[in-house]
Amino acid sequence: MSGEYKQSSLFPEIEEESKKITDRTSTFVDNMELPIHRWFRYSAGFSAEWVKEVVRGFKRNNSITLFDPFVGCGTAVLAGEESGIESFGIEAHPFVLRIAKAKLLWSEDVNAFRSFAIDVLEYAQNLVDAPKSYPGCNSAGDVVLW
Repeated sequence: MSGEYKQSSLFPEIEEESKKITDRTSTFVDNMELPIHRWFRYSAGFSAEWVKEVVRGFKRNNSITLFDPFVGCGTAVLAGEESGIESFGIEAHPFVLRIAKAKLLWSEDVNAFRSFAIDVLEYAQNLVDAPKSYPGCNSAGDVVLW
Protein backbone atom coordinates (compact mmCIF):
# COMPACT_ATOMS: atom_id res chain seq x y z
CA MET A 1 0.00 0.00 0.00
CA SER A 2 1.25 3.37 -0.84
CA GLY A 3 0.08 6.66 0.59
CA GLU A 4 0.18 8.31 3.94
CA TYR A 5 -2.42 7.71 6.60
CA LYS A 6 -3.17 10.12 9.39
CA GLN A 7 -4.88 9.40 12.69
CA SER A 8 -8.21 11.22 13.02
CA SER A 9 -8.43 13.66 15.86
CA LEU A 10 -11.32 13.71 18.32
CA PHE A 11 -10.45 17.10 19.81
CA PRO A 12 -8.33 19.03 17.30
CA GLU A 13 -8.44 22.35 19.18
CA ILE A 14 -7.16 20.83 22.43
CA GLU A 15 -4.53 18.75 20.67
CA GLU A 16 -3.28 21.76 18.69
CA GLU A 17 -2.98 23.86 21.87
CA SER A 18 -1.17 21.01 23.62
CA LYS A 19 1.18 20.67 20.64
CA LYS A 20 2.08 24.39 20.86
CA ILE A 21 3.07 23.94 24.50
CA THR A 22 5.04 20.72 24.11
CA ASP A 23 6.85 21.91 20.97
CA ARG A 24 8.75 24.45 23.06
CA THR A 25 9.41 22.51 26.29
CA SER A 26 13.10 21.98 25.73
CA THR A 27 14.02 25.49 24.66
CA PHE A 28 15.00 28.53 26.66
CA VAL A 29 14.18 30.87 23.76
CA ASP A 30 10.73 31.80 25.10
CA ASN A 31 12.26 32.84 28.42
CA MET A 32 14.28 35.59 26.78
CA GLU A 33 11.12 37.72 26.72
CA LEU A 34 10.19 37.08 30.37
CA PRO A 35 11.24 39.28 33.29
CA ILE A 36 13.85 37.69 35.56
CA HIS A 37 14.11 34.56 33.38
CA ARG A 38 15.96 36.59 30.74
CA TRP A 39 18.69 37.73 33.16
CA PHE A 40 20.92 34.88 32.02
CA ARG A 41 20.64 32.79 28.87
CA TYR A 42 21.09 29.18 29.95
CA SER A 43 21.32 26.77 27.02
CA ALA A 44 20.32 23.78 29.16
CA GLY A 45 17.20 25.60 30.37
CA PHE A 46 13.64 25.01 29.23
CA SER A 47 10.45 27.03 28.89
CA ALA A 48 9.06 28.67 32.03
CA GLU A 49 5.64 28.83 30.37
CA TRP A 50 5.74 25.05 29.93
CA VAL A 51 6.49 24.62 33.65
CA LYS A 52 3.56 26.90 34.51
CA GLU A 53 1.27 24.89 32.23
CA VAL A 54 2.31 21.61 33.87
CA VAL A 55 1.84 23.16 37.33
CA ARG A 56 -1.65 24.39 36.37
CA GLY A 57 -2.54 20.88 35.23
CA PHE A 58 -1.49 19.28 38.51
CA LYS A 59 -2.74 22.13 40.69
CA ARG A 60 -6.35 21.86 39.51
CA ASN A 61 -7.33 19.18 42.02
CA ASN A 62 -4.23 18.82 44.17
CA SER A 63 -2.04 20.64 46.62
CA ILE A 64 1.42 20.30 45.10
CA THR A 65 5.05 21.05 45.89
CA LEU A 66 7.61 21.35 43.11
CA PHE A 67 11.08 19.84 43.55
CA ASP A 68 13.73 20.24 40.85
CA PRO A 69 16.80 18.03 41.48
CA PHE A 70 18.80 19.85 38.78
CA VAL A 71 17.86 23.51 39.26
CA GLY A 72 20.25 24.95 36.70
CA CYS A 73 19.46 28.66 36.52
CA GLY A 74 16.20 28.25 38.45
CA THR A 75 13.56 28.21 35.71
CA ALA A 76 11.31 25.53 37.24
CA VAL A 77 11.54 26.83 40.81
CA LEU A 78 10.90 30.42 39.74
CA ALA A 79 7.98 29.40 37.50
CA GLY A 80 6.56 27.36 40.39
CA GLU A 81 6.78 30.35 42.71
CA GLU A 82 5.17 32.55 40.06
CA SER A 83 2.36 29.96 39.89
CA GLY A 84 1.81 30.20 43.64
CA ILE A 85 3.16 26.84 44.74
CA GLU A 86 5.91 25.91 47.16
CA SER A 87 9.04 25.17 45.10
CA PHE A 88 12.45 23.76 46.00
CA GLY A 89 15.52 22.56 44.17
CA ILE A 90 19.20 21.70 44.40
CA GLU A 91 22.11 22.40 42.07
CA ALA A 92 25.68 21.08 42.20
CA HIS A 93 27.34 23.53 39.80
CA PRO A 94 28.45 26.63 41.76
CA PHE A 95 28.17 29.08 38.84
CA VAL A 96 24.60 28.29 37.80
CA LEU A 97 23.63 27.95 41.47
CA ARG A 98 24.71 31.54 41.96
CA ILE A 99 22.56 32.61 39.00
CA ALA A 100 19.57 30.69 40.36
CA LYS A 101 19.98 32.32 43.78
CA ALA A 102 20.08 35.78 42.18
CA LYS A 103 16.91 35.05 40.21
CA LEU A 104 15.09 33.62 43.22
CA LEU A 105 16.12 36.28 45.75
CA TRP A 106 15.40 39.33 43.60
CA SER A 107 12.32 40.68 45.38
CA GLU A 108 12.59 43.99 47.15
CA ASP A 109 10.29 46.08 49.31
CA VAL A 110 9.25 48.87 46.94
CA ASN A 111 8.40 51.28 49.76
CA ALA A 112 11.78 50.74 51.44
CA PHE A 113 13.52 51.35 48.10
CA ARG A 114 11.51 54.53 47.47
CA SER A 115 12.28 55.81 50.98
CA PHE A 116 16.00 55.13 50.50
CA ALA A 117 15.98 56.87 47.10
CA ILE A 118 14.31 59.95 48.59
CA ASP A 119 16.88 60.03 51.43
CA VAL A 120 19.74 59.90 48.90
CA LEU A 121 18.15 62.64 46.78
CA GLU A 122 17.56 64.91 49.79
CA TYR A 123 21.13 64.36 50.96
CA ALA A 124 22.42 65.25 47.48
CA GLN A 125 20.26 68.39 47.38
CA ASN A 126 21.77 69.57 50.67
CA LEU A 127 25.36 69.31 49.45
CA VAL A 128 27.11 72.69 49.26
CA ASP A 129 28.00 72.37 45.57
CA ALA A 130 24.77 70.61 44.60
CA PRO A 131 23.34 71.25 41.11
CA LYS A 132 20.13 73.28 40.95
CA SER A 133 18.00 70.40 39.66
CA TYR A 134 18.00 66.61 39.55
CA PRO A 135 16.11 64.07 37.49
CA GLY A 136 12.93 63.26 39.38
CA CYS A 137 12.50 66.78 40.76
CA ASN A 138 10.27 69.59 39.62
CA SER A 139 11.58 73.11 38.98
CA ALA A 140 11.23 74.01 42.68
CA GLY A 141 13.50 71.09 43.63
CA ASP A 142 10.69 69.05 45.18
CA VAL A 143 10.86 65.29 44.79
CA VAL A 144 8.31 64.01 42.27
CA LEU A 145 7.31 60.44 43.09
CA TRP A 146 6.53 58.18 40.19
